[in-house]
Amino acid sequence: MKNSTISPTDIPLLILGDDDVAALARELSTRGQKMAVVGGDHRSVTEFMVGRRSGYTVALVADVDDPIQLSSAASSPGWGR
Repeated sequence: MKNSTISPTDIPLLILGDDDVAALARELSTRGQKMAVVGGDHRSVTEFMVGRRSGYTVALVADVDDPIQLSSAASSPGWGR
C-alpha cells in the first residue's frame, strides 16, 4: 500500500459549534475522510477519534466561541505535519 503525502490544505477543519457542522463531520467520517475537528469539550470530539476512525482525525478541544483559543488550537505544534 502506498502512503500518499497530505498537506494541511487537503484536510477540512471543522469547528463543532452547531448541529449542521456536526452532521457534516459525521458524514465525512462515515466516508473515511481525513479531517480535523475542534469542539468545546472532549465529548464532542471523541466520536471522531475512536473505532475505525482512529488515525483519520485530528481532534482538538478549545472554546469554540473564542477566536484566540481557536487560532491557538489550529496552529498547535504537530498540526499540519
